[in-house]
Amino acid sequence: MAERAVASPNEPARIVLDAAPRAAAEGAGTFSLALTPTEVAAGEAFLVSVVAEAADGTRREIASLSFFPPPREGVTRRFPLDLARLPASTGPITLEIGLVAVEGELEATRLRVGEE
Repeated sequence: MAERAVASPNEPARIVLDAAPRAAAEGAGTFSLALTPTEVAAGEAFLVSVVAEAADGTRREIASLSFFPPPREGVTRRFPLDLARLPASTGPITLEIGLVAVEGELEATRLRVGEE
């Protein structure tokens, strides 16, 4: 994954995995998703939802993630994703990485997806 994208309270990050369908079909184990908080607002507790969308539009939530200990700005964490949970697809798969408020609303928190 060479792409970088930013998830914000109002807009999920989207990345495309070209090799994911082949890897999933071959039984490859996990994909490492790198998440780096670029802004962490006090009092904004959140979860991360990862939804995979196949080339035909089929969508499936493949993971819900949380940072523990709490996230720190600029500190990257890696989360393994099980490729077996991806929807069947003959083309690229898009991952949508969204921020979900634990309570209230999110206003300022941002996550960069991918490497520097």
